[in-house]
Amino acid sequence: MSVGGGWLASGRGQGAVLAALLVVTLAGVLIVRHDPADDDFPRPVDPWGSAGITDPVITVWAEHGRTRVDVDVSTRLPLGGPGDRSGFGRRVAKIAWRVHRGPMDLLVVGGAKWERAQLEHAFGARPAGLDQGQAPPGPPVAARDGAFHDFPARDVAAAEEWQRRLLTEIGRDHLGVPATVARAEDPAGCYDGLFGGIFGESATGQFQVRVELDLTLPGDDGPEARLPRLADHLAGLGLRVRTDSLDTGLPDVWARFGEEGRMSVTVTDAAPGMPPHLLIGTSSDCVDR
Repeated sequence: MSVGGGWLASGRGQGAVLAALLVVTLAGVLIVRHDPADDDFPRPVDPWGSAGITDPVITVWAEHGRTRVDVDVSTRLPLGGPGDRSGFGRRVAKIAWRVHRGPMDLLVVGGAKWERAQLEHAFGARPAGLDQGQAPPGPPVAARDGAFHDFPARDVAAAEEWQRRLLTEIGRDHLGVPATVARAEDPAGCYDGLFGGIFGESATGQFQVRVELDLTLPGDDGPEARLPRLADHLAGLGLRVRTDSLDTGLPDVWARFGEEGRMSVTVTDAAPGMPPHLLIGTSSDCVDR
């Protein structure tokens, strides 16, 4: 099951653990997860294997001029109560939607039926070419002339202002949330090692600036369906985007800017009866005070 990604921390930032782990505090729960944004370009990822699935059985049917795709899987991952099993079925549906090559008018996963319109409403448009049997196109390419391609900030105030402008552009101008207010945390000290001072590394005298934006989106589409378009938008702004988490069925997009700057975009669970939120967090390069 996916848990919101929240903050990104650079390898030199305070509290970084083993450089390839991400430490997140979200809704009172400490989460440690691999940071897929560690590399500018994604390593090959097996979407089915990421969900503990080794041999998915995919059967394609022709029904009344439509294409039906049945997916039968089992997983090595532990599944708890009925809610977990329902969430796993949704993840399987998203993986099939994003990686199965061929047309898909109806998807059946564990007895649950997903019409194409339902899949688009839940997960956004399919990657280009899949309906024609082509390989997924991969992540969008960063625009070198994008407004946020370069990270010119050299001190804490400028880094915070740059990240606020970035998140305001995303929230207000792209996602249509008029009252967009980004929140900055206290700057975190940078260290000359990988472990954030835990093993006695020396402080560099520089600081990392972290800014967060928590949004409830307008409109009928759920926030998860907005992620593919948002990934394209981030690339258009000049950020180096990764979308392999989407292919593994998770509601996350990752991006890089500057040398060590990072962004996470994730859909977080909400209280019963409340809409899910879109949580966007950025973490800057190490800069002067």
